[in-house]
Amino acid sequence: MINNFNFLRNECDLFYILLKEAEVNLFIDHDTSVYKIRKFGEIIVEDILVKEKIEGNCSSHFEALKELEYQNKIDVNVLEFLHDIRMKGNDSVHGKTCSLIEADNLLEKSFYVATYYYKKYCDSSFVLPVYQKSILKHKDRIKVYTDEVVITREEKEYFSRAMKILMDHYLNCIVDIYLGRPGKLEEIEGMSFAKFYSHYSTIIKFFAEMSDDHMYMISNLKNIAKKKLQTTDHFIVNKEIAKQIYINTPWFKII
Repeated sequence: MINNFNFLRNECDLFYILLKEAEVNLFIDHDTSVYKIRKFGEIIVEDILVKEKIEGNCSSHFEALKELEYQNKIDVNVLEFLHDIRMKGNDSVHGKTCSLIEADNLLEKSFYVATYYYKKYCDSSFVLPVYQKSILKHKDRIKVYTDEVVITREEKEYFSRAMKILMDHYLNCIVDIYLGRPGKLEEIEGMSFAKFYSHYSTIIKFFAEMSDDHMYMISNLKNIAKKKLQTTDHFIVNKEIAKQIYINTPWFKII
């Protein structure tokens, strides 16, 4: 799996965590990826203000960026990237869905912001790495869907296969969580859908991190689900996928 942000480990752990999570979520949930990038943008600007000993009452992220620009304490290209991150992050917070390509472009901009920071404040001899763009590297493995809502036979078959693989993984994880050992679902005494769904994000993330194949499978699975449900709402899509798994458990009841 691609990891463009290893250089941040140890020296800048918080930046690393946020950007690594953004990278992992890129093919799983674009909006979550943008949210993590937005948080990175806010925190790194606050840190730069401290390192540049800029004091004052910057009541917003926008004002902080303007202050850095006014005092000529930041590279103009990095400043532009940070404004792009701010604006796209604001759109996401206010309910505007971000596309996979937009999220990937934003992740690349955050990479250049992070390398600028690292070279300036952590290691002046740092040799800038080359960004590995996930979509370009694996464009043959990612289906980018249009507004067409007809589900093809190929997509139906893919969805069925992918759901079977995901379901096996999900249910095994549930057993591990509740029994702490190999076992059967029947050994767990009843489980509401609400409790079952509460583990969704953690289990899906773990599944995606296992391999590139799993990561692309989740992305494609969700894209087909969006077409089936005719929605771009990640919450609706995630809940429907979880329901399709839950109905195959011995605890299934009316949801």
